[in-house]
Amino acid sequence: MLNYFITKNQNKCSGCGACASICPHAAISLQKNNEGFLYPEIDKTLCVDCGLCNKVCAFENPPAKTTPADIYLVQHLDDSILSRSSSGGVFRLLSDYVLEQDGFVCGCILNEKHEAILTLTKEPAVIEKMMGSKYVYSKAEGVYSKVKEKLEKNQLVLFTGSPCQCAAILSFLGKPYENLITAEFLCHGMPSQTAFECYLKSKTKSLDSLSEIQFRDKSKKGWGLVFSFLKGKKKKYGVENTDSYLYAFISGYLNRYSCYECPFAGEERYTDFTFADFWSVEKFHPDINKEKGVSAVSVNSPKAQRIKKDLEELAFWQETKREYVAFGNPAILEKHSGKAPAIRKTVYETMQNNGWKYCEKRFFRPKHYRLKKLWYSLPRPLAKAIKVLIQR
Repeated sequence: MLNYFITKNQNKCSGCGACASICPHAAISLQKNNEGFLYPEIDKTLCVDCGLCNKVCAFENPPAKTTPADIYLVQHLDDSILSRSSSGGVFRLLSDYVLEQDGFVCGCILNEKHEAILTLTKEPAVIEKMMGSKYVYSKAEGVYSKVKEKLEKNQLVLFTGSPCQCAAILSFLGKPYENLITAEFLCHGMPSQTAFECYLKSKTKSLDSLSEIQFRDKSKKGWGLVFSFLKGKKKKYGVENTDSYLYAFISGYLNRYSCYECPFAGEERYTDFTFADFWSVEKFHPDINKEKGVSAVSVNSPKAQRIKKDLEELAFWQETKREYVAFGNPAILEKHSGKAPAIRKTVYETMQNNGWKYCEKRFFRPKHYRLKKLWYSLPRPLAKAIKVLIQR
């Protein structure tokens, strides 16, 4: 039986759903807790104590780690793809590579209810929806079995997800597959779907009026942190930490408890590729034009090294150092702190009782909020000119 069922230690469960997927008697289901996070529940009348759930738990039986050899800064050469990507377009590099070989891609989409779902497909229109960051934890139930089915038929599969989800698919499969490519994004932690929906409901009377949600829209301010959505036919923006959801996310106020002591962070990785925003690129590579977005890509396995060679002509690749990437994205080298912010529990309790707007005014505003709001409202050319004057 899964150790979590005995301990109920929320720090040791990522809600990946591998245990529910592997159970041959459907004794395990994922249920939302009062904060909206999924945790496994067991029906002991159906359980035969086969131990499969414990075997596939990446916390109990993590896959083998490797120390990556190389890391690169990467920019896709297609400006159209680059503009629709969160950073340097690495996901599209890999997904197009797999589609050209009639393979399947697993990634996160927002469905019509604005729920984050891990989906397996070879449809280009669905893969387009996978592009861009999703700052909310995605449900993965059922997708592991679908991936395994394709792999057993010798079909190529690209699995992309959070580090815990990538560890989950590897533990679920239990053996290596040459036709599986795993690619994780460097993770800051994940809020619950409930928190995300609470935020969206603060913007509208009906969630049906919202569409085209983007967590990282480049159209207004270029590469950076801009949340956007269509409300009816009007586009709305939230910029940097003046947007309450982005502020809460960046501050780590909404994460699952296991995110704060994630065992899947740090220099050693489980996957073929790790990709991230190269936030500090201008400090170490001043000749790179960062306006359109730059990725850092860790090539972690011999398989990834072979694939990288096939992709070199489709993007700009330049070798860099992990220390440079860690300057703006420390999880490429370091484990997480292991401590949740002191107000994290209070935030969720207050959200349940008083709603998002109350939390926004109390918890989710940076210092000098109004001044920053004014600054981010300036047109980009004017803001750049003012910045140059200040730096002289």
